[in-house]
Amino acid sequence: MVTCDHTASPAAGLYNICYVNAFQAQPGAEGEWASDLLLRDSAGKVVYDKDCWGEALLDISTDAKRERIAVKIGALIDSCRDKGFQAVEPDSYDSYTRSGKRLTADHAQAFIKLLSARAHADGLAIAQKNTSELADNRTTRVLVPAPRRPGTVWRAHLLPHNWLMTLTSRSSFAAPGEQSRGIRRALAEVAGGGLLMILTQQVVRNLYDSFPGGMQFALGAVVLALFAVRRRYPVVSLLGVASVLGLLCAAGLPAAVIAYTTAKRWVVHRHRTAVLLASAIPTMLSGAVFAPLIGLGSHRFGLAVGGVLAATTLVVPGLVGISKRQRERLLWALRERAAAAEAAHRLADSESRIHERSRIAAEMHDLVGHRLSLVSLHSGGLEMALQKESPELRDEASLVRQAAGEAMRELREVLGILGPLGRDTGAGALTDATGTRPDVEALAEESRRGGIPVDLTWDGPDLNERPAQVRRAVHRVVRESLTNVHRYATGAQVTVTVTHTDDRVDVLVRNEPPPVAPEAAAGLGSGRGLVGLQERVGLLGGTLEAGPTPAGGFAVTAGMPTRPNPGAVLSDAGASPAEAPAEAGSGRPAVVLRAVVSALAGILGLAGVGGLMLLGLVLVSSPQPDTPDVQEQPRIGMSREKVELAIFGDATEVRAAATGREPARPKSATSCIYPPVSDGEDFAPSSKASGTAKSAVRWPEEGAGHLRITRYCFRGDTLAAIDRFTVPVMSQASHESSHD
Repeated sequence: MVTCDHTASPAAGLYNICYVNAFQAQPGAEGEWASDLLLRDSAGKVVYDKDCWGEALLDISTDAKRERIAVKIGALIDSCRDKGFQAVEPDSYDSYTRSGKRLTADHAQAFIKLLSARAHADGLAIAQKNTSELADNRTTRVLVPAPRRPGTVWRAHLLPHNWLMTLTSRSSFAAPGEQSRGIRRALAEVAGGGLLMILTQQVVRNLYDSFPGGMQFALGAVVLALFAVRRRYPVVSLLGVASVLGLLCAAGLPAAVIAYTTAKRWVVHRHRTAVLLASAIPTMLSGAVFAPLIGLGSHRFGLAVGGVLAATTLVVPGLVGISKRQRERLLWALRERAAAAEAAHRLADSESRIHERSRIAAEMHDLVGHRLSLVSLHSGGLEMALQKESPELRDEASLVRQAAGEAMRELREVLGILGPLGRDTGAGALTDATGTRPDVEALAEESRRGGIPVDLTWDGPDLNERPAQVRRAVHRVVRESLTNVHRYATGAQVTVTVTHTDDRVDVLVRNEPPPVAPEAAAGLGSGRGLVGLQERVGLLGGTLEAGPTPAGGFAVTAGMPTRPNPGAVLSDAGASPAEAPAEAGSGRPAVVLRAVVSALAGILGLAGVGGLMLLGLVLVSSPQPDTPDVQEQPRIGMSREKVELAIFGDATEVRAAATGREPARPKSATSCIYPPVSDGEDFAPSSKASGTAKSAVRWPEEGAGHLRITRYCFRGDTLAAIDRFTVPVMSQASHESSHD
């Protein structure tokens, strides 16, 4: 036994185990994973396994993240399967012990179950080391490979009992990794398969004869047994039912289910087509070889019927199963991409909010620092003025100056962690006039000089008596809105309305559609300005809405209280970003609905396969002649195949009636066939046995008679002789009366 990395190829003639790094990212490969799938600490930094290889840990703390990670690791497991490995080892199961308690053993076990199901679906064994710490649980000793060293033998380790049961499920009715399919469900499926066979037999029995009832029952039992174990032994079940299908048309619908299951769940991607084509061969061969025995006539006609059955009940359902598997993988990939896009969007919004809060902190530094500087300056002046007149008050003024200086230093230390920020305050630096009516008018005038017609309406008193954070919010809303007009709607008419009441300030910036549509490359901004505005206004306890207008323009509406509630501001500032929405359809009603939809789809699919099979059989049987008149009459020198096609093959009953009573065969004849006789046309009563041979009479109710038989003898594959003779027979009624 050897262990090889998933990027290597298996060694010939050995039991090869494929190593996959399942719980950690490869060194330096963090960029290959979505940002939210890497485990992070409270500061948002990636958590690395410093005790072993320094690899970034994957975040398996939630069901949604585990499923997304399992998709990517599952692709590696698929590659191990495609390369020919016999087993897979998902390494670093114990990473949770080095995650700083951010991950737990329950997280690891839930994730390893997903990987186990994926490996078993690919036909691979799976096991893992690093589980000795779970020895207190119910455990079973198994052989697992030694870590990361090719060529080492397997060692005995302890695995948790519940996980081991998942890994080594041996139920004949369940796929590897499944535990929910017991004997009761298997019996229910067998009953359903038997019902399908009975219904199909009722439909096709008028088209063809078949084996006697006992033989049909035996073949049906074989089909149902294969139907029950199709998940555990998919290829064996498919090839087995394909061999029976040519003999028993009623097995068509169970065969379709087996083909669908095999193509969808087990078959290696590059081998699917080969398996489906290989399954069609036994059906066609059995139909051709046993065609005369089941009433299909010639071997060629049996081959055609087998081809129809193989195409409609094996190949088509198999292709549907392949399509279903590919669709599921595509959906997994799309869900992963959508989740990554949503995470990126949330991170971008969070970054915008953080940036806006940093800007607010910088503005606070400017404002408070300015006030503290004034306090320190005036305190210094007061200290100097009181130096001679009142030394005691001078000392107090000195204390005030020193306290102001200390407060300024501490403020710089606290806010200095934000880093240097540019003065992004519009027309000029932050002042006491920022956000007042003159400041907003200056913004409007600046836009007019840039070619934007702006109408400003101010309703109510000025904001110079309002808190600085309110005035700066008004300034930012107007400035950001006008900036967006410059970027995306150059030349559009803009209306700016500021409404100031005693307890509220409302700002409306609306632009009309631009006279000329902007170019595609115009206005390349970050796209996060409105998010920052919303954060700033929200911190004050206000609201901000932005969106297109019915006329084709755009409007930004902001409303905030004139006296912000500090408690509300702190509450909003500490709020965490909204969690990602739960996956749609994860509740119990949605699960039940999906089950009902799947059941209906399965019923409709089986109905479609049954209709397609019946249509194919009808079309194939249409050229089959009903009477010898429409076929070329047998003649000396005709090939055996043409003769069989014209006379509907060999009849065992007629051969038995002729045995011991037929004339001697030609010496050169190598074989003879005896075609079926009509119900009444080839029987004559004893009184007319010696009469004209062409007289057509009906089969009598009672009495003895003679049966007219035609014998076709061949020399090799060529018709050499045609003999017609009669043999004495007795009807059933006459036979019973003689016994009486």
